[in-house]
Amino acid sequence: MLDLPARLFATDGFVPRWACGLWTPFHGWLHVLSDCGIAAAYFAIPCLLAYFVLRRRDVPFLPVFWLFAAFVLSCGVGHAIEATLFWHP
Repeated sequence: MLDLPARLFATDGFVPRWACGLWTPFHGWLHVLSDCGIAAAYFAIPCLLAYFVLRRRDVPFLPVFWLFAAFVLSCGVGHAIEATLFWHP
């Protein structure tokens, strides 16, 4: 019973994504580079949003902007994780 959390999060039985299907090196790198580019865009959006919000102090609903920035940042983290999951499931 104590090893249940360890078994729930164990990835020993999963194979890397490049081992499934008919991946060519071009398709694999396109997938990884696309995820990295999308993650970079998602990381840039909260930075630009913070830049504009910090320059203007009269923004209404300021907490909503920060929550939106956190949401977009989490989307970028998801794509960064997806890029590494190509090799490490």
